[in-house]
Amino acid sequence: MVEYLEQGYIRPEAEPEVELSLGALERWNGNLGMGNVNAELAMARALELAATMTVGIVAMRNTNHWMRGGAYGWQAAGAG
Repeated sequence: MVEYLEQGYIRPEAEPEVELSLGALERWNGNLGMGNVNAELAMARALELAATMTVGIVAMRNTNHWMRGGAYGWQAAGAG
């Protein structure tokens, strides 16, 4: 991972940004940020959308490996 940071494949200072918003569906650009940070943000946003629209779908591009996928399912389950 250190070499990915050194080569610019991962940018720890990156701020994800929404590129497209279509009601319950959004597309975000992770700007090569840390995958697990971007994934947690995407799930949190999906939960916000679901709270008002019954369903929330967030796609994240330009991100890195988001590690253990089950963590985000638990994040959703914890939110009800």
